[in-house]
Amino acid sequence: MQFYYYQYIVVFLLSFLLARAVFFSVAAPFFLPFWAYMLVHYKKNSAIAFVGGVIGALTLNIGQFIILLMQFSVARLLLHFLFRKVPLVILITAATFIGQAIWQIVYYTELPSTEIMVAILLEVVLTVLFSITIEKCHLIWQQKAWNNWSIEQLTFIGLFIAITIQGAEQLQIGQVNLALVFIQFFICFAAFQSTATTTLVLGSVMGIVNAVSNLAFSTMISVVVVTSIAAIFAKMYGKLGITIVSIIPSLLFFLYDTTLPLDIVYFTSIGLGAFIFYF
Repeated sequence: MQFYYYQYIVVFLLSFLLARAVFFSVAAPFFLPFWAYMLVHYKKNSAIAFVGGVIGALTLNIGQFIILLMQFSVARLLLHFLFRKVPLVILITAATFIGQAIWQIVYYTELPSTEIMVAILLEVVLTVLFSITIEKCHLIWQQKAWNNWSIEQLTFIGLFIAITIQGAEQLQIGQVNLALVFIQFFICFAAFQSTATTTLVLGSVMGIVNAVSNLAFSTMISVVVVTSIAAIFAKMYGKLGITIVSIIPSLLFFLYDTTLPLDIVYFTSIGLGAFIFYF
């Protein structure tokens, strides 16, 4: 019973964060594929996934909440009538497009502009890519070969983690940004518990996703990758070594590149992430 209790919490948090994950300030397509795969493969968790997604969308804005409900309603209809006939990724992609198109037509009372259509198509493309990512992660999880993941498998796992973390990008408590806390923690944890390859792939993917989703600060990829490399070399000194050394790259970049957004929030967040890892 306790296992299922923790399982529900994990599913709720994943749904909440995925519903909040926004790319390029316009596309938030990641919850629907996750909910669909919960419904198909872990049906008992689909209800709590829906609740988490709805709350996550509400914390963004009312428009995103309405769009999510439209896409969800279309997805339910398509899954009910076409699930055995059409691949799941196509059904979810169609639901994403139809739900967005209906909302835009109703909201603007006319056919969407070219700019809006490009944004919708971008969301459709991201839906396809994330659906494939979830499917790959599900297959990897079923294999239970956690110590023998290939580079391809690590990349898909890293993508899922990075996109989920992106949902915490705008969640800030005082001087602490939760996304930065998660990134620092996962880098330290991977360096301590896994191989150099795993740490480097995970760090690279998280850095790329964070930079691309915000369409800015591409040099931040370098910060995350160098942090991963530093954590790898510090592994021989144990948890304390990883905790201290993982912060040094950010300090160096702060001293030599004033264009990066390395402020008090950034350093407080990565410090907390390293602290949580240590304890």
